[in-house]
Amino acid sequence: MDIICKNLTKKYGSVRNEKGFALQKLDLTIKEGVTALIGPNGAGKSTLLKILAAIIHPTDGEVLFCNESIDPDNTEYKKILGYLPQFFGVYENISSQKL
Repeated sequence: MDIICKNLTKKYGSVRNEKGFALQKLDLTIKEGVTALIGPNGAGKSTLLKILAAIIHPTDGEVLFCNESIDPDNTEYKKILGYLPQFFGVYENISSQKL
């Protein structure tokens, strides 16, 4: 159940680094059991995870899961994937005081 990134690139309209890329030509194989990505701020970790979770699309390249391209509409893929960002900001009207 490997996740394979081939030539994965994500470029944003605003400049993220000198060339505007958050990820550039990333080739990566993630084997079962990987639990963390570590790197400096601005290295592209969050961007990579959002692409792997099919939340955003890469500018170029592809992501394969079980040798099949990840399709954002593939609900079967999303059923087996968990994504929990460090800062959860989807529900702006909920705070820890309301829980």
